[in-house]
Amino acid sequence: MKVLFEKVPRPSGASFACIEYRGRVFDCPYHRHPEIEILHIEKSIGKVIVGDATGKFRPGQLYLFAPNLPHLFYNDTPVSFRRGWAQSRYVQFLPDCLGTEFWDLPENRRIARLLQDAAQGLLWEGETARQGAKFFYRLFAGRFTHRIARLLDLLDFLASARGGKPLASAGYRPVSDEEAPERINRILLYVHRNLAETIEMEKASALAGLSPSGFSRFFRRSIGRSFMDYVIEQRISEARRLLIETDLTVAEICFRCGFSNLSNFNRHFLSRCGHAPMAWRRDAVSHGGVRIQGTAVKSSFSA
Repeated sequence: MKVLFEKVPRPSGASFACIEYRGRVFDCPYHRHPEIEILHIEKSIGKVIVGDATGKFRPGQLYLFAPNLPHLFYNDTPVSFRRGWAQSRYVQFLPDCLGTEFWDLPENRRIARLLQDAAQGLLWEGETARQGAKFFYRLFAGRFTHRIARLLDLLDFLASARGGKPLASAGYRPVSDEEAPERINRILLYVHRNLAETIEMEKASALAGLSPSGFSRFFRRSIGRSFMDYVIEQRISEARRLLIETDLTVAEICFRCGFSNLSNFNRHFLSRCGHAPMAWRRDAVSHGGVRIQGTAVKSSFSA
């Protein structure tokens, strides 16, 4: 099990970290760290959790996380295990890395507001994210004082750009319990590895080391919804993926995603997606989506 309170190593002779990731998959556990983080997804698709929000990530997205905002990125069903299929770049820096009062300067008011808004996590897509990526690449190409200047350029651009989408709910507050990230990670792994099987709250409670009643309160406080609501949400998310990416029948998808009967599956799918599974599949196919290696994937993010 990975350490879930991440200690970000600071490069020798640098005030903040610029990191390029190249791997077969993203396997980022539910974690937090005291650094502000700006992340650009270059390749790969998968699931993301930010605070109490869950959704899909895809290439081209640009994220900003405030200190100690829990987040997770992972590929549950990767298209390819080739090395380098999953790629990202990210910058991590402590809020006071440029001085304890730096963001209080009048010239930095817009950036200070941006960093406050990042308490919920922010997501940019489309043209704004593409322009932001250009600032990102200049930052990584910079050295010495130029790298600091280019970090400020990137933050200034994001502070003035429109379309940054808040992710976690406005009332979300990270759990202060130091054991919470490790407990949450054990629970999330249990859920996502067993979507097709019976998922028991008693088993999840035992993994968290809590009583069933204590577990219910802990999970809702951490993720922002009940445990069973989260399980159903993830099963419906997997069903949507299978409806787009495969020719399996609705009944086959129903049982593959862990639902005990077709009526129950249809009811939950309709309530969350607004359409019955077959109608949703026809609409998804007719409207296309994001195509990656021949696979159509719709992007979504729900708080």
